[in-house]
Amino acid sequence: LPFKQLKLPLLKDPKLESALVQDILIESAIAVISKVGVKDASLTRIARNAQVTTGSTYPRFKNTEALVLASFDRAITRVTQENFSKI
Repeated sequence: LPFKQLKLPLLKDPKLESALVQDILIESAIAVISKVGVKDASLTRIARNAQVTTGSTYPRFKNTEALVLASFDRAITRVTQENFSKI
């Protein structure tokens, strides 16, 4: 088809997409760490569990340590909120 006849889909807001992928990666990191531990949690394993490419992790997290720290922060916040809601 000539280029003028192609109907391209509207692009989503990249910031929204980025935030969604970041949340998926953090939740995946929590799941991977709970299964294999921090020592064996790699960006590759976390990305594979999240069903995203490893390359999509680097714009969001500098390295595995940054992703692990973000996942710990999320898990600690979640547990704290649940405990305070029970009080």
